[in-house]
Amino acid sequence: MKLITTNREFQNEFIRLLRHYNEYYILTAWAGCSFKAFDELQRNSAKIQKAVVGLHFYQTHPDFIEKFLENQNIKFIEETAGIFHPKLYLFSNSPDEWEMLVGSQNFTCAAFTKNAETAVLISNADNDSQETYDRAKRFISEKFEQGVSFDKDKLANYRKMRNTQQHKIASLSGKYHEQSKPVKPIYTVPILTKTWEEFYTDCKNEVIKGAHSLDGRLKVVEIIQNLFSKTNHFCDLEDDERKFISGLQPVKKDVFANWGWFGSMSAVGVFRKAINNNSKEISDALDIIPFNGQIDKNLYLEFFKKFYITFETSDRQKQFASATRLLAMKRPDVFVCFNGKNEKQLCPSFGITPIRRDYVKYWDDIIERIRDSVWYNSPMPTDVDERKVWKARVAFLDSLFYEP
Repeated sequence: MKLITTNREFQNEFIRLLRHYNEYYILTAWAGCSFKAFDELQRNSAKIQKAVVGLHFYQTHPDFIEKFLENQNIKFIEETAGIFHPKLYLFSNSPDEWEMLVGSQNFTCAAFTKNAETAVLISNADNDSQETYDRAKRFISEKFEQGVSFDKDKLANYRKMRNTQQHKIASLSGKYHEQSKPVKPIYTVPILTKTWEEFYTDCKNEVIKGAHSLDGRLKVVEIIQNLFSKTNHFCDLEDDERKFISGLQPVKKDVFANWGWFGSMSAVGVFRKAINNNSKEISDALDIIPFNGQIDKNLYLEFFKKFYITFETSDRQKQFASATRLLAMKRPDVFVCFNGKNEKQLCPSFGITPIRRDYVKYWDDIIERIRDSVWYNSPMPTDVDERKVWKARVAFLDSLFYEP
């Protein structure tokens, strides 16, 4: 018996066992791909006698299922009374020659390369080896009978559902993307653990900070939401209306007061020119974002793809703040304008590294984390004034982190 405590040792042992033995029996809660042991298993897939993989939380990667779609010796657990959670890897040439890894490692890249994991290597040389071998085989056979096979249609549906759950998967795994510094767990980040009552109180206190006021901000949101509701296309609005939405100074300043709240874009000359010219690409980009309903990452990325067409390649990243201003004004329940007046506080407060002008990190590190926060998931308040803020609660993050 041998205790294994490092990723390298575990993966090396796993690959050695794959190469030495003729029969594989596998139980794992989740499975992934794109790591050395996966490649070796694929090359030796004919040796798989029985393998059972769990699907809970959509953690098993659909590419793993696809790679072994034709292998009838691999089945998947769809439903159990509890979570299917074993990690057992048995390698055998005969009942008298076998080794088995039992530990915490799922068959995933993270478990094999960077997670903190432990395992025990057992073999036929250990005491009571025959009983251990027989019990392992019976347990594997029992779970194999409970498993189901996949076909192309079921895989396609699983992949679609998994894609809709990406932000939940990220939250569960503690990973939003690869970065130089780890993301802090959400329970350690004060802005994410605030109750709705705390969040609302902070928004009301902005006037005490000597900056903007709650009533003034609500008026801005109300005017802009009414503008979006009266037309199907941004380009159909009047010049001053488009400027007001965009955070640019309108001609009728008395009608559109506080135009710079939630992010003034007056210093962004290229953006101002595009709005003055009533850019069709910007209007088309905003059309992608629905006025109501769900917004996923694909829609968001499609918005930026269309939005950036307006600008020269060298100038596109500079328009990031302008893009988030438009997003926050059309959907203040989903987006916050990321600008020079709030970025110094916003990123540290979210427990993340600076995102600068990286629109993918903005979604992964800020928007996805917001969706996991306490205040964001609070029910709609009954109080009329509170409800107005709740409906624009993500955009109101600007009021919490705004530096005059």
